[in-house]
Amino acid sequence: MQRYFVDYEIQSNVIELDETMFHHLNRVLRLQQASKIVVVDNTSRVYEVSVKPLDKKGEVTEEIFQKDDSSVPMKLAVALLKKDKFEWVIQKACELGAKEIIPFTSERTIVDLSVSDFEKKRARYQLIAKEACEQSHRKTLCHIRSLVSFKNLIKVEASFKGLCYENILGESVSLKACKDQSTLIVIGPEGGFSAAEVNWAKEHDFKLVSLGHKILRAETAAIASLAMIEAYHD
Repeated sequence: MQRYFVDYEIQSNVIELDETMFHHLNRVLRLQQASKIVVVDNTSRVYEVSVKPLDKKGEVTEEIFQKDDSSVPMKLAVALLKKDKFEWVIQKACELGAKEIIPFTSERTIVDLSVSDFEKKRARYQLIAKEACEQSHRKTLCHIRSLVSFKNLIKVEASFKGLCYENILGESVSLKACKDQSTLIVIGPEGGFSAAEVNWAKEHDFKLVSLGHKILRAETAAIASLAMIEAYHD
């Protein structure tokens, strides 16, 4: 069944279809008869809803009990990438269960974008996240946070904080270490992290994480890390 997220709590047996849902059902899917859809409210409760062609209201028929999107709450901090790569990371990270995506700038970030300019793009990024969460049948919406600096990642709450780094000599930890913990994974830009940034991270309780002996592109590393966490803890 087609899935939609709404930004309010469903408290009655009748819901109003917003313009996006109504357009998608009637203009894109071309609804021809009464059908069932799934609607997820802002408390992550999942409902089956009966809809009819050209009707702007839907009838809640039952609540669906669905397990959480991921076995551990995952937050992904990724250095700002070029538009197409960043949008791809958002889409795939949502499919893999990321709870939040936090873009940041660092010493070697190639993309030159101010905080205010990023805010102008954030609505589009959030829409990409919403559509990916609907497509992958999630029960929670992944949130795209505002652009921050690398050192501001210290403010992100997580029990396990891992920084993926390619030049680790015997001091890395496995992503298995984040078992049953809220997790923040940090992925650097195309040029990697500087030595000063790595030292700063270690001094502030970030664990260095290796994703193997190969050098991965930033967008590949982002998705590989989330997939590993899912594989270890699902």
